[in-house]
Order: sequence, then structure tokens, then C-alpha cells
Amino acid sequence: MLQKTVHSPTNDSYDCIMINWDRAIRLTRSGSLALVMVILAQSGPVSAGADKWVSYTNARFGTQAVYPADLFSPGQPPANGAGLTFTARDGASITIQGTFNSTGDSLGSYKREYYSKDYYPGVTYQKSGKTWFVISGIRGGSIYYEKVIFSCRGDIVNMLSIVYPKTRKNFYASIVERVENSFKPGRGADTTPNCT
Repeated sequence: MLQKTVHSPTNDSYDCIMINWDRAIRLTRSGSLALVMVILAQSGPVSAGADKWVSYTNARFGTQAVYPADLFSPGQPPANGAGLTFTARDGASITIQGTFNSTGDSLGSYKREYYSKDYYPGVTYQKSGKTWFVISGIRGGSIYYEKVIFSCRGDIVNMLSIVYPKTRKNFYASIVERVENSFKPGRGADTTPNCT
């Protein structure tokens, strides 16, 4: 038997749905496929209440990612048009933005300068590649997840920031993964000639 927990977007309660897969398989073999399909349809999505995924692309820098629009609402864009922050009712936020690497930082020097231990305490995870790095940890009652990608030969810095209550870690795990997997640089109105 499989138990699946689905978050209700209207309140903080959780519904458990039990599926007896042995019975479902027997029903399928006996020709009751319609009943199996009804059972599966009623079991709801696996995405923890995040059913409506929308793509956001920053027009200025081309930075892009998807976000669950049924859980997060877009805020007011900043005057400089560098990105957008989406917020949830529980205080969680997703920020997708880009900026010029005006100081010509390398990836390592950028990380040291802007991601100091003073503002990013309690680091629990960090990883980096040739053009990107990730840092995650706990700050007060929240978990933060930050990813930075250098693009256009280092001219553009693309940033993803996700902050959510640490008491909701299990709820946000699959959301963070999907947003992070979709996060990538692109072309925008202000990307440089080094963007190919």
C-alpha cells in the first residue's frame, strides 16, 4: 500500500491518500481499468500542491526559471528591471534576477565578496562548477538556497534565491529542485555581445 501526502493550498492541513497498488493491479487484470484510472486521478499530484508552473524570463538579462504560480505571487518589479521576487503566503520567496558583472569578478571572488559568512551563516551545502556555484543553509527560522551562474563570458551574473521556513523543508524540497533545475541564463535586452 502506498501513502501519499498532498498539501492543501487553502490551509495548512494535509490530506493522506492511500492507494492499494495490489488491488489496483488485480482490478486492471480483471478489466476494471476505468476504476483504476479514477483511483489514480483522485490521488492528486505528487508536486505538493504546486500544480500551475509558469516560466519567468527577465527581459533585461534573460535570466529564467519556472515557479509554482498557484503558491507564489509576483511582486513589484524593481525600477532597474533586473529581476522579480515571488512570495508565498507562508513567507517563502523566490527571486530570479540578473546583473552586470561590473567589477569583472571571477566566480570565486564574487562568491567571497557577496556571499560572506556574515550574511550567509549556517552553511549546510555548497557546490560549484566552472561557471556556477550553489550555497545553502539555515538563517534564523529559514532555509536559504542560492545559485549563481556566470554567463556571457563572465559579463552577466544570473542569480536565483529561494528562502522558505525551515519547518516546511519537506514541503519545499521538490519545489526547490524543480525551480533550480529550470534556472538558466538567456539573452535579454542588456546582454552583452559576449552572449552567443
